[in-house]
Amino acid sequence: MEFIPPAHSPWSNDLLTTVDDVKRWWLQKPNALTDGLRALGKLQLQVLNEQACVADASEAWMVGDESARPQLWIREIVMSLDGTPVVAARSLCDISASLDQWAAMRGLSNRPLADLLYTDEQISRSAFCHIDASHNAHLQHLCQAAFNLNEVAESTYLVRASKFSRVGQALIVMECFTPAFWSKFARILG
Repeated sequence: MEFIPPAHSPWSNDLLTTVDDVKRWWLQKPNALTDGLRALGKLQLQVLNEQACVADASEAWMVGDESARPQLWIREIVMSLDGTPVVAARSLCDISASLDQWAAMRGLSNRPLADLLYTDEQISRSAFCHIDASHNAHLQHLCQAAFNLNEVAESTYLVRASKFSRVGQALIVMECFTPAFWSKFARILG
């Protein structure tokens, strides 16, 4: 399955060439991110926001409709390790998909999305796209709320995104890692 950003987008399919091996490992880690985080400490998840909204150009391409402004369902969460916020995530899908193939995401509460994504053989996942959170207004706002920041520094909050598909309906998951994750917790898991 392809997940290719448009030419004018700051998202990239090329892995950031300036990152070290540990960052590269986490930015490409397959399977559930939450499983990897649990191996590093006590994981807690808090929902920050769940709501319908209208897509803008920065996200419309992700659900396959760059020319329109589709209605989306979004879910934003923050994950902490041993009480330290380390990852914020923004998940989104077309509003109709949130009532169909991705309806279960509306009832997750404080459970991770991974509880849905890795238990169903009908779900496939794309390769990752990457961005620095400072280049996307939605991710800047999420980082500010999740990590209690006034501003998001460029080249500090690395984000990976992938597209999940179930019966032709897309769900996008963007995961933003904090500097605290890299300095206090991150290591390559054997």
